[in-house]
Amino acid sequence: MRSTPIDQDGSLIKKSEKKSPSLKYVILLALVLVVAFQGSRGLFETTEGRYAESAREMLVSNNFLEPTLDFQPHWTKPPLTYWAIAAGLRVFGLNTWGARAFLIPAYLFTILAMYLLGEMLWGKGGGGWTALVYASSLMTGIAANVVSTDVLLTMWAALATSFFWKAMAENDGRSFLLFWAFTGGAFLTKGPPGILFLSGLLPALMVARKHGYSDIPRLFTFRGILIFTMIGLGWYIYEAAIHPELLSYWLGYETFGRLADTESFHNPQWYLAFKVYGPVLVAGAMPWLAIYAFRAHKLKKQTGSFLSRILRVPQWTYVFTATLLPLIIFSISTSKLPLYMLPLFIPISAGLGRGIQLMSQKGLIRLKTAWTAAVLTVLLVVSLKGASGYFITNSNDMKFLDRYISETEAQAGPEDLYVFGKAKLYGLEFYRNSLLQRIDPDTGELQGKTKAVNFSSHLKAASAAGRTQLILTREFRLDDIESFLDVSGFEYSVNEISRKWYLLKIPPDI
Repeated sequence: MRSTPIDQDGSLIKKSEKKSPSLKYVILLALVLVVAFQGSRGLFETTEGRYAESAREMLVSNNFLEPTLDFQPHWTKPPLTYWAIAAGLRVFGLNTWGARAFLIPAYLFTILAMYLLGEMLWGKGGGGWTALVYASSLMTGIAANVVSTDVLLTMWAALATSFFWKAMAENDGRSFLLFWAFTGGAFLTKGPPGILFLSGLLPALMVARKHGYSDIPRLFTFRGILIFTMIGLGWYIYEAAIHPELLSYWLGYETFGRLADTESFHNPQWYLAFKVYGPVLVAGAMPWLAIYAFRAHKLKKQTGSFLSRILRVPQWTYVFTATLLPLIIFSISTSKLPLYMLPLFIPISAGLGRGIQLMSQKGLIRLKTAWTAAVLTVLLVVSLKGASGYFITNSNDMKFLDRYISETEAQAGPEDLYVFGKAKLYGLEFYRNSLLQRIDPDTGELQGKTKAVNFSSHLKAASAAGRTQLILTREFRLDDIESFLDVSGFEYSVNEISRKWYLLKIPPDI
């Protein structure tokens, strides 16, 4: 095995770390974080509800190759995340636990990958520190409780990165084959944006070859590319062959469109990158960023400038470029969401883990102190999960909304609930196990029918048949629906669910 661990000043580490976090205790801490109260908070709109509903529809239709939303084709993401959610729903049932079940193994496998990565980057002891930092950072802990593609993507990226460095450290071409397999998993999770982590590995490979690592196996081999193609591109090739128009959609709208379209995506303005990503990267790296910043000045002065270490030490080339280059790309993109930053916490945790390891070696931080910081952070995240599930009402929580409606439905059947407005509420559809009937506020027509139906006429017929009707509306549309009902001559009562949602109840015409 090649001696790859490189100290902060560029010299090789000659002695193993005697005191470092034990992997089994890191895993135990991670289990507490990711399992406790996982099903307490309901699915939030829009991201969690959209993914859960699409997975539910896969189970209903038994079509696992072509994702749908409201049973209409939904091609924005490849199907791997939907498969993972559907597996949880199959095991645990149609509930929040089922929807979030896949997060548990994904998070734990990421921790294991981070341990391997730290060992390959920094030598014995580096794995424990890297895994502990990742497992107990605010961003990674919070993200491990949100249904999205990002936790699964980060798992694949962490596994691919760890085996990339294993191939480098041990001159092992088989590890590069595993690298390509995991990279294929990342692509099947999120498409082209899913392999942005490669932007940090390729510069590190170039620096390594330039500075004497001549025996590194070839990264780009026929077998490696074939494995990536089969896993990452197989579904795309299959669907594009059946639906040729999808190729232009995936390349145009979903890839290049995110760099140019300023109307269809979240937070398109360039300056919003500071607002969206800045707090995530700073607060999300706590408490370790604060601990390192507070004590870093006491570390021994480095040999050479920071720039020189980046240019000659491949480990630090990776940490720097794998953080900066994807950040630049995400900042240029017209779609900016906080969870996009999650894969960046792979190099961030590796860098901070090395910094904390050096502090431990030099007696600037005790292992007990580090564990205390990690445990307190995990307890904070778990407390926030419990509070949001039982004590804090959030207007985006669709389980809370469904519970309120169900309690009011004693005299109204599921077919008598309508949503006034253009809110999709996929999470509410997930909990109700059915599609919602929506009233177009512009036309007054009831959507979801084979042909347009005038809602006023439909409402009168339902009332005459002795059925209680419920209308869910957002606060800003309340005046519109009340005016509509007043003009149509309906009697109704208004119940405030939260500051954002109101439920109108129309008694039957007896």
